Amino acid sequence: MTASARARYLEAAESRLVDETDHRAVFDRLGHEFRTVRRALNHLSNNVLHLSQERLPLLSLRS
Repeated sequence: MTASARARYLEAAESRLVDETDHRAVFDRLGHEFRTVRRALNHLSNNVLHLSQERLPLLSLRS
């Protein structure tokens, strides 16, 4: 392998490594965002459930 071919090979390998690192960082960030949204939706769901359970006795008294 000539010196220039080796240099191109190393440059391409380094570029792939950077791309993989960037992709991993993006997926890590997306995973974090997904967990945050899932946690927020879970809290919202629990709050709605709690409020509906509080209101059910009141609604049955009105009937």
